[in-house]
Amino acid sequence: MRVHGCIPQDFAMRPGCVAHDMLCANRETELFILNILLPGPPALSLVHVFERTPVAQRAPISEHAHRLYDHFVAAEPAWRDRRLKILANCTGGPLAIRTAVPSRPAVIGNKMPLRWHRHERSLEVVLDVAFSSVAAPVWRLMRGVTRKVVLDLALIIEAKEDEQLPEQVLGCMQWHKPNIADAQPAPPLRNSSG
Repeated sequence: MRVHGCIPQDFAMRPGCVAHDMLCANRETELFILNILLPGPPALSLVHVFERTPVAQRAPISEHAHRLYDHFVAAEPAWRDRRLKILANCTGGPLAIRTAVPSRPAVIGNKMPLRWHRHERSLEVVLDVAFSSVAAPVWRLMRGVTRKVVLDLALIIEAKEDEQLPEQVLGCMQWHKPNIADAQPAPPLRNSSG
């Protein structure tokens, strides 16, 4: 989405956004929203929405991961900052970009400040790439050639205790040669009184 004026965030509260529409359509839906802010001009906001697996469909082997996720959602932002990891893998694009993208997990909160928006059935994290000494230079390389780039991203909640192992992927996505010229403006934030 194109950024005009204020930074678009809190997508669970924006009628017309996928996250808001999913929450309204099903009272059982729980969402994790990843909002990646990319510096411009024009500034962009890449929004990824992940729906939690309903209880009845969860594999017993993943129950420890769901307990960790419940704790993650309920925790203070500073705790989440120390636990949310990202793993990137650039599988297509110019050599300079493929070699610039680190292909090892990193705790995001150690690399850039995070902003969190928590509601009853959603949690959104806002990553502002402009504040990352690693991601900002990579974005400057990618910006003009996004139509040639294939980038896989995975989010993981870091396990620090034996009962939280093995770590499992919270969500994953692929940017497959995105055309940033097609970005649309974000719908307005819902008025808190409405």
